[in-house]
Amino acid sequence: MKKNIIIIISILIFCFIWINAGYSSDLPPLIIPQGCCVNIHFAGAGHQKEIKLINKAGFKFIRMDISWTSIEQKKGVYNWTQYDILTKELAKSGIRPLYILDYGNPLYTKKAWNYPPTTSKAIAAYAKWAAAAAKHFKGQHVVWEIWNEPNGGWFWKPKANVQQYIKLALATAKAIRKANPNATIIAPACSGIDWSFLKEVCKSELLKYINGVSVHPYRDEPPETVIADYIKLKKIINKYAPLNKKNKIPIICSEWGYNYGWWSKITPKIQGEYLVRIQIIDEWMRIPITTWYDFADYYVGNHVKHYWGIVTMHLKPKPDYIDEEILTHKLFGYSVIKKISTSDSHFYILLCKNKQGNYKIAAWTTGKPQLVKFSHLFKKTNRYIYLTGLPIYIKGPFSSKITDNKNPTISIISGCNTNFTF
Repeated sequence: MKKNIIIIISILIFCFIWINAGYSSDLPPLIIPQGCCVNIHFAGAGHQKEIKLINKAGFKFIRMDISWTSIEQKKGVYNWTQYDILTKELAKSGIRPLYILDYGNPLYTKKAWNYPPTTSKAIAAYAKWAAAAAKHFKGQHVVWEIWNEPNGGWFWKPKANVQQYIKLALATAKAIRKANPNATIIAPACSGIDWSFLKEVCKSELLKYINGVSVHPYRDEPPETVIADYIKLKKIINKYAPLNKKNKIPIICSEWGYNYGWWSKITPKIQGEYLVRIQIIDEWMRIPITTWYDFADYYVGNHVKHYWGIVTMHLKPKPDYIDEEILTHKLFGYSVIKKISTSDSHFYILLCKNKQGNYKIAAWTTGKPQLVKFSHLFKKTNRYIYLTGLPIYIKGPFSSKITDNKNPTISIISGCNTNFTF
């Protein structure tokens, strides 16, 4: 009898440990602008101006490659100097790093940087380096991402192979967990919404060891089209998540942007509209980090200019920089709590609330600009709102019909297409 009791107690202790082994997460709260992130391409000293601009725009994260090749130039010897400097400078402005553990290293892999470690020795070396990074930067609130866009041919030569990636990611995540059990790890930094790749990753053991599933939902269409993709991906994650992590593994948008040098329908004005709409939508969809690509415009190859940035190559703010600054100022401290439905699917009206109990709405249209009057939106009066592709931020007081209802709906009293601006 005594032996049976000991066995039962042992089983209960094991179950308790297993249920609570979900690994702590240092992901930011769903409060604007805590998860606002921008991609950069610099490390080391001499970048105070860039960091000042990033801070002024309201970003609280940067995403940056932490290069295996530059850190380990002699086997087993790691030089973190450039990233120590960057991490320290970021911390002074209250900005956290999301570091991408990439790419190949000629000490262990083929000479080209975009050939990943695939042999047992190379995978072990990469995992050892990643674990050393997590240990070195422990306590500095770094988010670690395992590789970048392994499903695309460019970053995983000679061609993408999901099973190879899973093998690398599992070895790396386990090594990081051993070195720093409380590290925040995300993966797989999937290019686009690659359903077959993502499903295989989720089916593997990897969800047991990571804190978020990262994707790069680039598309030709407006940002709102991502909503259906997020809903579908959440279902896949929850289907394969360990029992103790059901509904606890968020999606991370670790890269997304619109380049008006590539898509003819994208202009600098539309780029700014899409930037802030992405961040508001992601907050509503409970995405804790949203990374805009990129901080600055740049040249690639034969003087082909990439217009991804919120600043020019000379660090001059562009329209999307100003739009970001307005967003993070107007909605500072607010969480997006629900969408208010209308009879026109082009209208996006999202209710936001801060910890003091104050409300604001963020509103825009994906259609033509309209001057619209809604019923039961405001508490005491019905007033016109001019909706364009750029969100506006409006204080209440709002009707209890929208603040108190879980799925509020309001009617359009009147509206007309307009070509003027205020």
